[in-house]
Amino acid sequence: MDRSCFLIQSDMNTWINICVVVEPYEDFQKVKDVALKAYYDWFEDEETDETITDYIKRHLNEKNLSYLIFTGPFNEDSID
Repeated sequence: MDRSCFLIQSDMNTWINICVVVEPYEDFQKVKDVALKAYYDWFEDEETDETITDYIKRHLNEKNLSYLIFTGPFNEDSID
């Protein structure tokens, strides 16, 4: 079964890589819009104690969207 995905990567912190896979029956653009809004909102949310990935997941779940998320290593010290 074919699926579509998109990558969220920080320009300032290149070690942040979040791949969001959208289930084939889900509205790709809606998942992308919600995930990207959550990504940018996370930086402004001074009260959250969630990781950026958990923050995105929570917002996608609140909209009852179907997705999978994969992350790269979140260790800026391991990047050359």
